Amino acid sequence: MRDNFSPDEIERAKTDTQLFAEVFRRFAPRIFSYLASRIPTQSDAEELSGQIWEQVVKSLPKFKPVHEGSFPAWLFRIARNKLTDFYRKKKLQTVSLETIVNVSIETQSPTEELKKKEVFVLVVEVMAKLPKKQREAVELKYFSDLKNKEIAAVLKVDERTVASNLSRAVRKMHGLLDSDAVKLFSERYIK
Repeated sequence: MRDNFSPDEIERAKTDTQLFAEVFRRFAPRIFSYLASRIPTQSDAEELSGQIWEQVVKSLPKFKPVHEGSFPAWLFRIARNKLTDFYRKKKLQTVSLETIVNVSIETQSPTEELKKKEVFVLVVEVMAKLPKKQREAVELKYFSDLKNKEIAAVLKVDERTVASNLSRAVRKMHGLLDSDAVKLFSERYIK
């Protein structure tokens, strides 16, 4: 499946339902992953994902793609804004670790699954200790698979700021996690 769409393709997707469906298939899992890592329940993440795509369909005719990364940045900015609205309405502050632990992790054995869940919980705990800007950059980079340029557009900061936040976050996480946890996290999320 394709990773990016040119500005011309995004323009055509405004009227070409097949092309829009391809765009949706490419980005829907990434949006859901972004939401699922930040919302307590799967049903809330599914509902919010639907609201995001409704907003995309409604706003797409006004969107003017400038470069290849402008659509993902615009899309994740909508997701981020909807997520902020969700927390404001629900008055939620955090995602429970019990909910996160129940995320399905494909493994080969129950022992390996338990180990990966333990590492995942550890990573989430460490990420909670990161400053907000670093945590958001890590989530967008490793859980939503955005490029630094796209993250910069979502967060409305310079690309160098994103790189700096990611570098600082990874260094801080390495310092807080033991070597086995770092190895498993790196194998799973850092390619």
